Amino acid sequence: MKSIHITPYDLELSVFTSQRSLKMYLKKNNYLIHHDENFNLDNCHGLALMYPDNTTMVLLPKEYSEDTLDHELIHITWYISEIIGQPLTYNNNEFQAYLFNDLKKKIKKKVYKL
Repeated sequence: MKSIHITPYDLELSVFTSQRSLKMYLKKNNYLIHHDENFNLDNCHGLALMYPDNTTMVLLPKEYSEDTLDHELIHITWYISEIIGQPLTYNNNEFQAYLFNDLKKKIKKKVYKL
């Protein structure tokens, strides 16, 4: 697991590239994997998660996939907008674009060494 600081907010994004390590982390910290009890993590290429305590995490493939990273970051930016109380609207979405690019650069560098 790698931790990515979300600036300018005092938040962290936990990035996992192993389903096993994500499952262990969730179990250790008493988080449900998904609200649907039939959900199967083994079928996921990626997964974005947010919990009531504002913990945010993302599962990404071991090998870099721009499509999966972009897809999951869209979810993460929506979660962060909820956490900080800045809803995304037609007239209020510029911060999402900056946040998306910032997180993508940090994850590519820290997780994938790109």
